[in-house]
Order: sequence, then C-alpha cells, then structure tokens
Amino acid sequence: MLTPPKLSADPPELEITSEDIHRIRGEEGEVPVTVSGLTNDDADLAAVTRLLSDYARFVDDRDADAWADLFGVDGALVVGDREIAGKSSLAEFGRRSPRGVHMQGLPSLARRADGGLDAISSFVFLNGTSGEILAGTYTDHLTYTDHCLQFRLRHISIRVRLEASTGLSH
Repeated sequence: MLTPPKLSADPPELEITSEDIHRIRGEEGEVPVTVSGLTNDDADLAAVTRLLSDYARFVDDRDADAWADLFGVDGALVVGDREIAGKSSLAEFGRRSPRGVHMQGLPSLARRADGGLDAISSFVFLNGTSGEILAGTYTDHLTYTDHCLQFRLRHISIRVRLEASTGLSH
C-alpha cells in the first residue's frame, strides 16, 4: 500500500526581490509579470494563465476595450463560422456579449517553431441573462509581442448547450 508523502505544516515562502521582476504595473495599465529563475515552461504557463484569466475577467467585468487589447494587432476570434478581427470589432463584440461568468480549464500547451504557443483548454460559460450554460473548448494560437503574450487566434468550439427554462436568480 502506498502512503502519501507528508506535507510540511509550513510551506516554503517564495521570495521575490525587485531584481527578480522584469515587468511591473506600468502607467498604461497592467503588464504581465515575469520572474527570473523560472524555466521557459514555467514562464510560458504563467503567461498563458495570466492571458486566459484576463480574458475571462475582462469580458465578465464588461471591460471590452481591455478584453480587445488581449488580441494582437492582427488578432481574431472565431465562433462557429463567424470571425471577428480588429480591435474595434473585437471591442464591439465584447460590449455586446451576454453578461455571465466564464470558467476555464487548465491549458495544454505546445511550442511552435516561431516561438509562439498553441493552447487548448475546456471552458464553461454561465449566461447570467438567459440561464443558458455553454461548454466546449478554446483552441488558441498565441504570440509573444514586445510586451506580453497575446491571442493571434482564438477559436471557440461549443460542444454542449444547455438551455434553462428559467433565468438564473441574482
């Protein structure tokens, strides 16, 4: 019989000094933080996690312009057979999106030859207006720019759609 390892009552503290931080909150708003000493895989996972978290947070908070900024200059969002490209079109799409809550699964990552990343992850969206629940996958083509990781292409595949007979209570 295997026994689980004993966990320390006091986990080690992570010490991050000012020299460790390469990018901090700038005058223009939030900028991803990268910390020296992380392996490329750890740094990539941290950058992707931040991007995916910001995607959900910005759209759920109705911050359409910040949400649109997560897409690169040539970034696009594909939902079904519809492609939304360009910052103004993406921001308008974000403004018109239904109120609700996005929940995202952990991504599976693969590095491309050009240095960018491909990611695939599951999601669930709870529509706060209709009570509908959508679930599916995000397939992302991500690119590092001068200052951060951005979506080059996000493809949303809806695999499950549960319609509610009554809306969600608030």
